[in-house]
Amino acid sequence: MSKNPRKPSILNWMGTILMCSIPGVNLIFLILSAIFARTHAKRAFSIAGILLMLICFVLVGGAFALFPDYFTRLADTMRGIPAIKLT
Repeated sequence: MSKNPRKPSILNWMGTILMCSIPGVNLIFLILSAIFARTHAKRAFSIAGILLMLICFVLVGGAFALFPDYFTRLADTMRGIPAIKLT
C-alpha cells in the first residue's frame, strides 16, 4: 500500500477559491493554473472555470446584442433618467 506523499490540503483549495474570487486576477490565475497545475483535480477545476467564464461572456454578450433597448432603458432607470418611449 503506497501513500500519496502530496495530498490536497484545505488551505491550498481555500487559496484557489480566494484567487478565483478576485476580478481580473481570476482569469489569469485559472489560465496559469490550467497550464502549470501539478494535480489533475486542480487542472480540471481551472479548465472548468475558464469554460464557465467563456459561456457566461457569450450569453451576456448575446443578451446585449439581442436586447439593446432593454439594457438602455435599464441603465437610464438606474441613473434616474426617465425612460424614453420608443414607438
